[in-house]
Amino acid sequence: MRQFLRSAAGFVGAVALLATAACSPPENSGEQGKGGKTVTTALAAEPVHLNPMGPFAAADTAVLTLLQDTLLVADPKGKYLPRLAESWTISPDAKTFTFRLRPGQVWSDGEPFTATDVVFTLTSFAHPQVASPQSTRLSNVAGYADLQSGKAKTLTGVTAPDDHTVQIKLANPDAGFLSLLAAGMYFFILPEHVLGKIEPAKLMKDPWFLKPTASMGPFTFGELQPDQRVVVNKNPKFRTPVSFDRMILNILKTEVATGQLGTGEIDIAPIGPLDRKNVEKMEGVRVESVESPGFNRIALNMRHDYLKDKRVRQALVYGMDRQGAINAALGGNGKIQNSAFMTEWAKPAGLQEYAYNPDKAKQLLDAAGWDPNQVLIAPYDPLQTDRAAVLTVLTQNLKKIGVKLQPTPFDPSGGSPLEGDKWDLFLFGGGVYGIDPATLVPILTCEQAFPKGGNIPGYCNPELDQAMSEGARTANQAARAKAYQRAAKMENEDVPYLWTARPTALTGVRNRIQGYVAWGDAGLSMIDVAKWTVN
Repeated sequence: MRQFLRSAAGFVGAVALLATAACSPPENSGEQGKGGKTVTTALAAEPVHLNPMGPFAAADTAVLTLLQDTLLVADPKGKYLPRLAESWTISPDAKTFTFRLRPGQVWSDGEPFTATDVVFTLTSFAHPQVASPQSTRLSNVAGYADLQSGKAKTLTGVTAPDDHTVQIKLANPDAGFLSLLAAGMYFFILPEHVLGKIEPAKLMKDPWFLKPTASMGPFTFGELQPDQRVVVNKNPKFRTPVSFDRMILNILKTEVATGQLGTGEIDIAPIGPLDRKNVEKMEGVRVESVESPGFNRIALNMRHDYLKDKRVRQALVYGMDRQGAINAALGGNGKIQNSAFMTEWAKPAGLQEYAYNPDKAKQLLDAAGWDPNQVLIAPYDPLQTDRAAVLTVLTQNLKKIGVKLQPTPFDPSGGSPLEGDKWDLFLFGGGVYGIDPATLVPILTCEQAFPKGGNIPGYCNPELDQAMSEGARTANQAARAKAYQRAAKMENEDVPYLWTARPTALTGVRNRIQGYVAWGDAGLSMIDVAKWTVN
């Protein structure tokens, strides 16, 4: 398995711009002449599995948004938008969620799309033999425990009263449950008529996912050329057919993609913040920018004894010049944050700001009995030049406080750097955390510890879990705020992550593409493709 948890909105691009700003674009931008209009975009990495049940990878999510669809999604401002579902209702006790599906929808192979597909999909995500990292997002659904233990073969809390209605019943009230379905594109609905007969234990690695034959998204699968490109073709059965015939996603380093944006070989590409001014000078190109709905962070592996003392973790935050890193790697296009809690009403006053203070860091390390000979391993993908830039800054900063950091490149094709627990710090980013603090359950609570869930550091504070649970059990906004603010204070003190920045995501778009809207998360960058027009 190749690297996962690639940055969804990471420190994109501490890179040098190729000398292309002054180049004139060719007359016909984008690849043409093969069956109609074509849009060419850049993909920062090769897709790993194209299986939504697999470990999260931004490249996979970007392609899956073109091929498949979800019940709903949250936009960058936290507003819920309908997708496969046209509407939904929540019971007063926040235990029953009912979704009404859009009528008349069909899979690209002509089979009707029904509520059975949704029931099959959510049961598969939750099934222990499938072993999806997203499974625990559904842990509060009624019947989840029985499915996990083998007492049940289906997720009994998810039912289909009729072909166009899906009902999800929870074991306990959760006013934020909708955000777990909508924050980011995780629960892509799968075709029961194609995959329903496959044994759960074999479903995760079924070859169908790398060459899917049924789609509910705006495109159908064309081809995947390893290390080169992904091609998708217009899905004429999509509810709002796109205005062009195919899309080519070239797998390119950010700096190469930026150069090709200037020459017209690429229509849409993420750009490095340091390149922003040069891209803005390119003929026929505009820069779309939006504040990320997530944040960049470095997971601190708390399974290792030398990182279990919160004074050590606090020292690492004090010891990193985060504003300096934002200036150097992001060209100032980002802001510091001191907590994972991004929903305004859930953020308490008085959080520790951890301003850069090497002396304070040294004092904390001394008090914790830090061994200056201990080397911290920080794996990174060498193809992601932004990672190298951030880790270079961090290495220099930590050296000044007596901490040895060893950035270690790895081969993405050789497996996950997190397997085997031989890492100490891991830089990644993304997420959609502003819509509701419930979206933080997968990255902060005890039962979500990796590899079962998305809590990469293995952080576990039962008091924080209790506060998160209290916030979910009531629909009263004031009571929820009180509970989540208590949790935020604990997370701010415990420092399970080194919060590096909330970046501004930048995308270069050629003017032949109109209607493109930046979402701030690389995995969602093409979710509005049906609204694009191509000149």
